[in-house]
Amino acid sequence: MMPLIEFAPLVVFFGLYQLADIYVATTGLLITSTAQLFFIRWRTGTVSRFRMVGYIVLVCFSGLTLVLHDPTFIKWKPTIFLGLLALLILITDRMGKPLIARLFVAFDSDLNQIDALVWRKVSTLWSLSYFLQALGNYWFAFYMPESVWVNFKVWGLTLMSFVTIIATAVVLRHQCDSPIGE
Repeated sequence: MMPLIEFAPLVVFFGLYQLADIYVATTGLLITSTAQLFFIRWRTGTVSRFRMVGYIVLVCFSGLTLVLHDPTFIKWKPTIFLGLLALLILITDRMGKPLIARLFVAFDSDLNQIDALVWRKVSTLWSLSYFLQALGNYWFAFYMPESVWVNFKVWGLTLMSFVTIIATAVVLRHQCDSPIGE
């Protein structure tokens, strides 16, 4: 059920854009994201800082889009958020406290056994992925028609994230004594 909850705002955004326009889609994204946040809090008892920061950024950029009736702000949101995330991952890794390692180890404690050099590679992979996603979003948002950007935002960014997850799983799988997730 959680994967459905994770993708609900994106599905609503895409569906409402197809039925109406960017402003209706942005409103739907904001409402669905708010409902998602409350549901996750109700279901798990907590909301991660990462999710909360993402939500606050969404509220700011969506709010500006709706109040100023200018889609530029919602188009900038993925570029800025993903770019900052790429930078954060790179900085925390270089400081010796890799964010990616902490997130993955929280998910599966068996990953504690992985060497720091491997985590550096994984951090670089994620940082590069987010940077390329930010760059791709910028290009599609400001050099292509809005409908093409919406398709890239929904399908392109999602696909790029899945490819990064699969590449990470392959790298980590070869580093563990026991299978990941067991």
